[in-house]
Amino acid sequence: MTKPKLYALLVGINNYPKGIRKLSGCHNDVSRMQSYLKEQADHFDLAIAPPLLDDRATKANIVNSFRSHFKAAQAEDTVLFYFSGHGCREEADPQLWPNEYDKKLEGLVCYNPVPWNGVDKNDLIGPQVLLVDKELRYLIWELMQGHPGGQGPHVVMLADCCHSGDHTRAAAVDPLNFGIRQVEYTARKRALTDFLFPAAWLEQKQTSPAGEVEDYLEGAHVQMGACQARQLAKETELGPEGKISGVFTYYLLAFLRYNQGNLSYYDLRYHLKVFTRFRYEQVPQIYIPPAHSGLYHRGFLNRPIKAGKPFVAQLHHDEQKGWILNKGGLDSVSRRSLIKVQIGAQQSIEARPQEVHPDLSLLTFAAQDQIKLDTQKTYPCQIEGLRSEPLNLGIETKEEVPESSFLETLQEKMLEQVKGLNFVPEAKEGAYTLHFVQGEYRLSSDNCPFRPIVRPIGIQSDGAIEKLGQYLRQISQWEYVKGLQSELVDQSIFAHGLPLDIHINLLGEDGHFRIKTKQTEEFIELPLAQKDRKWTGRVQIWIRNKYDRPLWVCPLYLDSNFSVSPLLKTRVACIERKSELLVKETNISLKAHFYDYNWPADVSTIKFIVSTQDNIEVAPLLMEQGLPLPVTLETKRDTGDFRSLEQEVELTQHGWVTQTLSLYIPNPEFGRIGAEKLAAMRTHGVLKDYVEGIWGMQVHKK
Repeated sequence: MTKPKLYALLVGINNYPKGIRKLSGCHNDVSRMQSYLKEQADHFDLAIAPPLLDDRATKANIVNSFRSHFKAAQAEDTVLFYFSGHGCREEADPQLWPNEYDKKLEGLVCYNPVPWNGVDKNDLIGPQVLLVDKELRYLIWELMQGHPGGQGPHVVMLADCCHSGDHTRAAAVDPLNFGIRQVEYTARKRALTDFLFPAAWLEQKQTSPAGEVEDYLEGAHVQMGACQARQLAKETELGPEGKISGVFTYYLLAFLRYNQGNLSYYDLRYHLKVFTRFRYEQVPQIYIPPAHSGLYHRGFLNRPIKAGKPFVAQLHHDEQKGWILNKGGLDSVSRRSLIKVQIGAQQSIEARPQEVHPDLSLLTFAAQDQIKLDTQKTYPCQIEGLRSEPLNLGIETKEEVPESSFLETLQEKMLEQVKGLNFVPEAKEGAYTLHFVQGEYRLSSDNCPFRPIVRPIGIQSDGAIEKLGQYLRQISQWEYVKGLQSELVDQSIFAHGLPLDIHINLLGEDGHFRIKTKQTEEFIELPLAQKDRKWTGRVQIWIRNKYDRPLWVCPLYLDSNFSVSPLLKTRVACIERKSELLVKETNISLKAHFYDYNWPADVSTIKFIVSTQDNIEVAPLLMEQGLPLPVTLETKRDTGDFRSLEQEVELTQHGWVTQTLSLYIPNPEFGRIGAEKLAAMRTHGVLKDYVEGIWGMQVHKK
């Protein structure tokens, strides 16, 4: 059987020219990486290019080697680009790169062959030296163009340098004897013509309004970096031989060898994060384009891995912090959660969270249980009610009374499918109601069987109970996200109030946006205006960081169809102190069923997750596919919604918090229906069974 090829290009720079501090461990990193790749000869036909070290690692050489060495890679092959050296940030032109919320590009500092004149730092690290993230992603896009349908090789990019979370190591020695792989200033903003992009795209980008031309030059790839965009990557003496190495590279290879390569990218990043976050204050990052999110669960270098569930709960030991669970507040872990740790085939012990962060939790054990744990092992865990909220459900059977045995069986099956389901009297406030009407299961939120919140299910249809269980599970998870809040005991960092000012601007008839004053702290009404016989509106959502420190913010949109979607393309944005961010500008309207079923309003929610650290991971919370909505007369009606679219401060306290804003869009046609539409509904194959229940006998004509 023919083995796939592994094409690798390794770059390491210790001896930067005058003006840039030298490093000590980058050649060692390249040697370690080369040795690991040679160990993969049983899995790959190796094609490792001669490493580019020091003065051979100019930007021109790197780009030319990337293009020439990788061009022969086929769809079944793997491409690895590895860089160990300095990282640097560059000022980003906001007109050209509006999605760079920190107003910076991140890049790799290549070797500068031109002697520095000792005057202008831009001669040190200018466009001819700095290979920024967008240029690297363009090289990947360019590589993929030679493959029909985008079915190119598996591309992996590893960067052991500072700021490498957005793809970009520095070189001063700190008191703990760590080398820092970062150039000490931000490179000057460059002209667009100084990038690698093709001329036609450059011209379109320059002449189009900001944000209209997407940064589409990006191919499918996996990018792993040593740290977050704002952090510093460290090098120090590591391993039994005591060689200076990059922390990221050393532990990346250590975990891969320990697990015999049987780790997905997601799990590999978790192991690295838990180990380096507290010990070295750097959090390795992983980036995969949203359109290729399935790559998260591929094995490293695209090696097959044993089947396993993604995002499993695991327990790992850290010398400084103790036992750490890879689930936190964003996964519904709270201080009340009971964690069952599997320590043998038939044996488990229990733990309680002592401290809950957004992405992980610190656990405590009874003394007699803790001695049963091996600090060198990783343990699987069970958590009850992961990412779900107790859901109150009433059952209304006035019109069609099923046999008691059928009702009991239905309840038993739903309890098996939906954790935390509570059966309550149907009229209880805050409960959903399940109705038995005209041979259908109908779910409502206002106890009205003629105003269903999702598409009804035929009681006798195949898999009806299973589908009902799917509906209720998604509603439960949606309710969890809606009610999400921090349980950290020490929230003194937010003692001065909620960290965000939220402003909603509504477009007026004169074509200008005006601030829409909120009626309450968590509620705003957005009226629609009639134009060309359609009710519509347009809004802007702005947030402002009120605090004197950077904050990481993730706005999630909870639609009334029970979907949860990120409002930002990047999901999480860093907002500098006292700065503002335009989260979204979009059209608003009502979905067709709000008119046909005479709903008074559509109520959706924006949940802002805010943290003082870049530790927000919301992938497990997202449910971008909503539940099926009730049938309407005009299924093609526009249903637009929000988804369509450096002074240093000593930061010793950390925490996270959430803010919630409900968006209330009133139905301008509530209680009114035209005679023609009423007649159409009375003859409709589905809606005719709802007309009298919705509209009654008294109808006000428009």
